[in-house]
Amino acid sequence: MAIVKVVAGELQDGFIRVKNIQDAPTQSVSMPNRFVAVIDSGIEVEVEPGYCLCFSIVPELSEQGVSITNAPGRVKNGKVVLHVLNGGRNIVNLSHGDVVAKCWVEQDHEVSWR
Repeated sequence: MAIVKVVAGELQDGFIRVKNIQDAPTQSVSMPNRFVAVIDSGIEVEVEPGYCLCFSIVPELSEQGVSITNAPGRVKNGKVVLHVLNGGRNIVNLSHGDVVAKCWVEQDHEVSWR
């Protein structure tokens, strides 16, 4: 089993919540179609070598057309920052404390390309 050390922030039951939204002084954002919000989860991790922390959007947001632009996101060490895209037709509202993603740990395989 891989070891993930949460250096900063709080990771509860593998869910990632909104802490800060870039360029949103009110800590909430209304995302129209094709809008990308940069979300800082406030979480910083150190993952055991050979593994990585992966994350993807929760089903409730996915059903509305919201996705993470580089899904699944991956972090070996450092801050968990999500680039969230509203690809749906309706405005989606995100606020401080909202659950946006679920995370898990995967083995990080090194590949030699020839």
